[in-house]
Amino acid sequence: GKNQTRCTECLPCCIFNVVQYFHSRSTEALVKCTRNSLDAIRRRFLISTANQFMKSSRDQVQEPKPPLFKADICLAIPQTVMKPSLDDVQGCLNKAVQMLLQACQTIKDWGKPDPEDGRHKVFWKAISEHKDIQKVVIILNTIVNSTIVEVNAALSSFSNYNYLWQDNKDAELETFLKIDPTLSEFEAKIGYYEKEGAEIIGMSADKQVGAILMRSEPLRVALKAECDNWKNVYATCLNQRVKTDMNDLIEFINEMSKKLGRNISDLDDVRNAMSALSKMREAEIKVDMTIGPVEEAYAMLSRHECHVMREEVENVDTLQYRWTKVLSQSHKVQNHLLSIQPNFRKDLVNDITIYRDTVD
Repeated sequence: GKNQTRCTECLPCCIFNVVQYFHSRSTEALVKCTRNSLDAIRRRFLISTANQFMKSSRDQVQEPKPPLFKADICLAIPQTVMKPSLDDVQGCLNKAVQMLLQACQTIKDWGKPDPEDGRHKVFWKAISEHKDIQKVVIILNTIVNSTIVEVNAALSSFSNYNYLWQDNKDAELETFLKIDPTLSEFEAKIGYYEKEGAEIIGMSADKQVGAILMRSEPLRVALKAECDNWKNVYATCLNQRVKTDMNDLIEFINEMSKKLGRNISDLDDVRNAMSALSKMREAEIKVDMTIGPVEEAYAMLSRHECHVMREEVENVDTLQYRWTKVLSQSHKVQNHLLSIQPNFRKDLVNDITIYRDTVD
């Protein structure tokens, strides 16, 4: 109320002065308490984020105070963002400030009850409208958004990985295939993105900006997934290449095995067997030079934990065995032809003699 001058002698005036005294002291105490609480929040946001550690008067390193808010750094292609956003954090802080001010609503004022409703007044209006409180509240209403420079700096610290989603995978692969890459060049590409993914997962987990802890785990997981996508682009391309070579080998081996497995009972059978043996001799060097690279390629894909169909793994594991088996089969057929050659020669000579006699 307005300051009123009262005497210090009569009892009513003395009571009034006592009430006014405690009203003033209570108001001062509540203002000071509320202001200290608001200032404590303000100071937490004003902590320098240039360094993650500060030096005390004794030049000792101290860790920053625990954050008031936690937010995630997320990948929202084509950029990295903070969730919740600064506006959301500011809104949450504003709500907390209002709740702090509303704590005075339960503290009754000194003096007589309101004559209209019989209730005692509370200190809330006097505290919330106090100039010192209003000054701090105004600062807090924009203090979160004032950290936008530091927050953007923290977000941009991951900008060196922007190429993971900015570069076109199909175009990069097409350019790479133009040089007719070797197996070692494929492995270099796969290993590069594998190493990038490992570095991303191993980087510092969190970044603290003032009173906001920015957790980078969601972003690191997303970046690791992008690295895996790039890795799979090259791994899939190589897999398709060697799968085609392996299937061609298996088809050739099965065809030769089928032809060499037929019974030899006449000259047509001999001719077919000799044709198959001729194809085997012509393809032997090429097959030997193909099996090794195919096995190495699948071994490399397995070493780098690239996805390969189980059927393909089983086929490549038995590829050398199948080729060795059909080679052994061809040697047996060749020896068998040599063993039956005299009989077929004798029959051929007899047939020629009979033919001549018939013609004559």
